[in-house]
Amino acid sequence: MKLIFPVMRVPSFLLGAVVIGFMGTAVAQASGSTTAEETSGFSLPPLTAVDASKRGEWERLGEEADRLLSDRSFVENWRAQASFRTPAGARRALAEADDRLKEIDHAVQKKSGACLYTFFVNRCVNEARKTSYQRKREIRNLMSDARVVLHGEEVKERKKERLAREAEKNKAPTKITPKKIDTEPKTPVRIAPKEVHAPSLPKPRSSTTPAEASLPSTPKGATIESNNENVDRGAMRKALEEANLAAQAQREEKRNLRQQKADEKAKARKARREAKRRKLEETMAQREEAQRRLEEERINGKQSGFSDYL
Repeated sequence: MKLIFPVMRVPSFLLGAVVIGFMGTAVAQASGSTTAEETSGFSLPPLTAVDASKRGEWERLGEEADRLLSDRSFVENWRAQASFRTPAGARRALAEADDRLKEIDHAVQKKSGACLYTFFVNRCVNEARKTSYQRKREIRNLMSDARVVLHGEEVKERKKERLAREAEKNKAPTKITPKKIDTEPKTPVRIAPKEVHAPSLPKPRSSTTPAEASLPSTPKGATIESNNENVDRGAMRKALEEANLAAQAQREEKRNLRQQKADEKAKARKARREAKRRKLEETMAQREEAQRRLEEERINGKQSGFSDYL
């Protein structure tokens, strides 16, 4: 008997890869369940340990999780209570809301374990998570309203403190007793008139002999006899004046020589500049003349020697 469809042989390396992937998934599931057990005290069944005998227990846990995830009474009851609008009730609601969020996370873990015994596992887990997101959103809105109540109470307390400080500042001013003024006239103080002294006489000025004029300075390089008592000061003054005039004449002569040399150098530089300028003008004139001749030759149709060479 022949087979209608040919039997496909699976390569050994492909089969080995499938087995290794399945084992890795099982190990990851087991490690994830260990982490969940360490954090919440509840562990999911590993993928390789799904036992039909435990189906009833997991279905019971899944029903408990569904009841908790679909229960909206926590938020409704707190909103219906009048104590929720008080600071004490708001604080109690925040504490219970934190515990409720932890219970919802625990219920999602239970429902995820129960979903392993259903046909559409991923769909079951996604619906449980979606429902938990809705309950958490409602609880967080409740917590936000409770914080608003606490903030309003804090604002009121601050306002009371501010009013108390302002009232302390605006108290009635302290009564100050006016200063007593003595209306009885006192005995006037007798002031003795100031004694006037006679004006003092001017001091006599002592006659002073005017100091003798100082001698002129000795010019550099001049030899004058020393100033002593035996030398006539008038002759020495005249000698010093003549020496100073002679030194000044020498300085004038040297200055004139320097000015003369500077003028000669300036004239030489000017002459060189003029020669350079004339040479430049001649060169420019020659260039212009050559350019003019070239233009005339080009107009007349005559080519240059360079074109003949080419």
